[in-house]
Amino acid sequence: MDGTTPLAPAVSGASARFRRMLCLLMLLACTQAQAASTWVADNGNGTFTNPILYDEFSDPDLIRVGDWFYMTGTTMHAVPGLPVLRSRDLVNWEFVSWAMPGFGPGPEYRLEQGKDLYGQGIWAPSLRYHDGRFHIFANINQRGVHVFTASDPTGPWTHSKIDRNLHDLSVLFDDDGRVWAVFNYNEVRLVELKPDL
Repeated sequence: MDGTTPLAPAVSGASARFRRMLCLLMLLACTQAQAASTWVADNGNGTFTNPILYDEFSDPDLIRVGDWFYMTGTTMHAVPGLPVLRSRDLVNWEFVSWAMPGFGPGPEYRLEQGKDLYGQGIWAPSLRYHDGRFHIFANINQRGVHVFTASDPTGPWTHSKIDRNLHDLSVLFDDDGRVWAVFNYNEVRLVELKPDL
């Protein structure tokens, strides 16, 4: 003994090798689990296997702009919200952007002060392309129709609001310049929107 006190007990060579081996096995197991959990619908031979997206993607709305198909869907109370995906073949989809980075300020979205809008978020969005701009119309329950607009689907997205609840809406930009929304579920209704969206 040389009179010094080690700061940590010595680890034998066999014990150190065991720990390194254990760490390596754990890393390998995590890598295998991640690889096994990745879903690919494209079989690589011109066919595909359902589901196309191995995830909950409720109320999808699709459009085609040039050679690309674009899609968004319901994100309920989860944020960021309104994912924008694109595909050339309707099988292989890639993430492009989030149109909605978060809900506005308010204790109801954070479940504070006894307020609660949990589950009252984005439902059944309507994705459109008109005059060189992408539009996503989405009713936020009890908070009106929110409109997200971008000239490029990667963003940035601007946000505006129509102070009216139009549940499960679908929007039509008509050839005569008028803009229409069909909405509701029990009794379907039609309303004209302002064309300067």
